[in-house]
Amino acid sequence: MIPEFRYDGIADNHKYRLDFTIIDPKTINKYGFELSPWSTHGLLTGTKSKLQKEINEEAKQNFEKEMDKHKSYFKKFEIFVLIYTDSDLANIDQVINDMKNYLNSESTQTQLKLHILDDLLKYT
Repeated sequence: MIPEFRYDGIADNHKYRLDFTIIDPKTINKYGFELSPWSTHGLLTGTKSKLQKEINEEAKQNFEKEMDKHKSYFKKFEIFVLIYTDSDLANIDQVINDMKNYLNSESTQTQLKLHILDDLLKYT
């Protein structure tokens, strides 16, 4: 399990980060876990002085940014990202249990993929 997997590595000005990433050592499959409460990922402020159309546009831009982040991780690192919102985070034990399912790779296949070496050589 990797906490705070950063899109641009350890650079101070990273592009994006995932809260947790799990890599299955048998298959090299990668799973991201993003804790995404509304207060940090969608909150809109100053809405009293805005028209509904402006509020909707700002909300759309927030959503597009979040989705771009998840697509970018998949395209660059082949990491499938599970997104946990406020209702999920209300039961943090379930979130942890979900992660445990990916930490216990007993049910995964043991046949190695041919592209494992290519994947490993990509990371610097």
